[in-house]
Amino acid sequence: MKYVKEFCYLIFFLLLGFVAKKLTGLPIPEPVFGMIFLFVALLFKIVKVEDVGETSDFLTSILAFTFTPLGVGLMVQFDVIKDNAIQILVVMTISCLITMAVTAKIVEIVQKVRK
Repeated sequence: MKYVKEFCYLIFFLLLGFVAKKLTGLPIPEPVFGMIFLFVALLFKIVKVEDVGETSDFLTSILAFTFTPLGVGLMVQFDVIKDNAIQILVVMTISCLITMAVTAKIVEIVQKVRK
């Protein structure tokens, strides 16, 4: 029963994300809204880590299996990918570098705030 309760918490925040997306119309995916709501709830101790921890750990551990259909779908479109390989690699490299730079800056800010 504990896992059902934990899963219901996660589904509740996902549902909040769907509502937020509908109300705001922002180009942010619903699960991202849901994760933001969950983060805020955890931050303000509305929800405890123990209330969602084990189910979240389990879902994270099986995350790779959820990407298998995506990989199969990519292989079906291999000709399109092959024709645009250079552009795809350039975009992936640039986005990776931007992500690393933003992450480093956030870590730097958080470390300054904690001191």
